[in-house]
Amino acid sequence: MNCKDCGLKKVGTNIIHNNGSRHAKILLITSRPSLVDEAKGRILSGDGQKMFEKLLNDAAKIQSNISLAYAVTSIIKCRPTDKANGDTRDPSPHEILCCTKRLMNDVSKINPKIIFISGKLVERYYSKEFPDARKIMPMSFLAKQGGESGPWYKSTLRIILEALKKG
Repeated sequence: MNCKDCGLKKVGTNIIHNNGSRHAKILLITSRPSLVDEAKGRILSGDGQKMFEKLLNDAAKIQSNISLAYAVTSIIKCRPTDKANGDTRDPSPHEILCCTKRLMNDVSKINPKIIFISGKLVERYYSKEFPDARKIMPMSFLAKQGGESGPWYKSTLRIILEALKKG
């Protein structure tokens, strides 16, 4: 991908690619890549990925015969920062709009049956485009709140189970 639309590539080191299966039944759309994601070149590559996989595996234990093939993408493809190795910030509306075509292309190529959106920015900008998407807590938030023993884990698992039953 050769992107020069918004300027984030000028301060970042990697364009962040999708993570997971190309033909996934489940798609998670996140708000932005992290510093770890930028270093590894793929979205949700650290503790967030482990948390999402734990949720899916726990769902599979409760509800058999579900496909755990998933993919993860982000509303932007570069980590939003103002300087190389700087703090990660929320992407600007302009940066989000610059990546909208890429996001829609990702969703079209993956063609998932179930979409989860994670984060206020995804919800704010893409709830109308994905009206059947289920809203779940960001994986980094769940990890910081104690993971599977934290207060939000079970409610997030319940949302995932409901979506898998319908999907």
